[in-house]
Amino acid sequence: MRLKDLASAALLLVAPATGVLAQTQVPVEQPTAPPPLESVMAAAFEGDALSQLALALMYEQRESFTNAHRWLRRAAEGGIAEAQFKLGYSLTVGLGAPTNLTEAAKWYRAAATQNHAEAQYNLAVCLEKGLGVKADLQEAFAWHSKAALLGDDFAQKALGVCYEKGRGTTADPAEAFKWYQVAANRGNPDAARLLKLLEPRLTKTQREDGQRRVTDFLAKAPASATLPIASKPEEPRKRAVDFLE
Repeated sequence: MRLKDLASAALLLVAPATGVLAQTQVPVEQPTAPPPLESVMAAAFEGDALSQLALALMYEQRESFTNAHRWLRRAAEGGIAEAQFKLGYSLTVGLGAPTNLTEAAKWYRAAATQNHAEAQYNLAVCLEKGLGVKADLQEAFAWHSKAALLGDDFAQKALGVCYEKGRGTTADPAEAFKWYQVAANRGNPDAARLLKLLEPRLTKTQREDGQRRVTDFLAKAPASATLPIASKPEEPRKRAVDFLE
């Protein structure tokens, strides 16, 4: 079995729990049998970054977080966006290694530049709060915008806050309505709560304008930005907001 095939097969073992295939966008053929751990380890030691990520996820499932962190770092250094994001998360919460927000922000940025939406959101939170980086509300707004358009509902809600509060951009109540509604439609409870608080403060014109923007967005946006959230309750979503707020 070639290294790429081996790595892809190994990722299939953990994909149902992590959603990693959607992030790495690796074309995968269904294997006839999962590769043994020894084969994945061999490929990882040979330097195959996808196998290194697969090995890290296997260790993570076994709650061997120090080993998981070590292989995540190797895969991240090999340029795998999902590994970079997960490494940033582990450095934020101190999972398998001491907390290091400066390095966490560096890895979030590395993954964010590869269009990893969750990393873009976490980087934006770091920029808003000055966690591991110098606070920059305008750059935070820019990353929230990118992640929102890629379909991250946390970022869609956060973008609504930016427009409501004028945080990193010009305040625009109708645009805030739009993003709260988009995220709420997808099942984000915080967005639904903020929308309920915002609506009584809007004029009739602002509400109608906001609803028009929602309709226009839904007509043009990709399905990934509008479909209901499909996260599994047994697997917490790795967001900076979970432990930084």
